[in-house]
Amino acid sequence: MPKGTGGESWLKQFRRLKQPLGLPRLDAGEYLLEAMFRLGPTCSNGLADVARDWPEIEAFARVTGRISEPSKCELLYDMCRGYHEAREAGKDPLAMPPAEAAKPKAA
Repeated sequence: MPKGTGGESWLKQFRRLKQPLGLPRLDAGEYLLEAMFRLGPTCSNGLADVARDWPEIEAFARVTGRISEPSKCELLYDMCRGYHEAREAGKDPLAMPPAEAAKPKAA
């Protein structure tokens, strides 16, 4: 947990205080984001957290019926990888937040 939050994650703190998260608004693909968090974008391999891999994504898609197209499974795979990479980068106290890195640079 981040320091100075009393054991509460930043996400829970922002939601409790009803503050905007500064994340991009998703419309058409929002179901993929919901699917990613339902599955859990990362899991432990016994030594460290890793992004979800193909067997878990395929089983999730087949069992839940939330994802029916192979291209959507590929997107979910990429989303889990991106989430994991950003989470690992966030361990660096000098890292730029993903929402800041995604903003277009002023000309």
